[in-house]
Amino acid sequence: TKLELESVGDIVIKHVGGQAQRSDAYVLMIKNTKLGDFKIECDSSFLKDRAYQKWFSQLGVELEEQTKNAIDASLASHSQILVPREIVTPPIPLSDFTKLASVVEDIKKAYIENEGQPLSLAPCGLHLNIEVESLEADYLLSILQSFYLLYDELVDGIGVAMIRRLAPYIKPFPK
Repeated sequence: TKLELESVGDIVIKHVGGQAQRSDAYVLMIKNTKLGDFKIECDSSFLKDRAYQKWFSQLGVELEEQTKNAIDASLASHSQILVPREIVTPPIPLSDFTKLASVVEDIKKAYIENEGQPLSLAPCGLHLNIEVESLEADYLLSILQSFYLLYDELVDGIGVAMIRRLAPYIKPFPK
């Protein structure tokens, strides 16, 4: 199944409030929520950076703005099958993480309800940004060390979809 950026945005707004604001074909901002500003994006730097435009330039083809917008709209729509949608949170205190559980549950339900849609290999990801208690080097080092030591357990415990593990979105640390 596939979900439009707006569908994911509607779920976020339902649970934490805010207003949707389209940045471009690949990014939807949810501004002024109870937790801060969220970003919902097509998780592909190739698309977001419009790398395809370089190919046209190399061929000597200059695209008009209207043509670029039409290409972006088409790529954004068709990419839903292969490219994950990602929710990027603002820095959130650990005490507020439970507020995101209902967002995650509703996104899962939306994927199940859209079963009639073409198969998607691209589940929606959630990029959590925790609010740090201190910017002192020792504190930050302890957080990074903990994350590194617990990385495999976190990936297994969160239940990261196999397709995301195989794709370049979830990369293990080099050994």
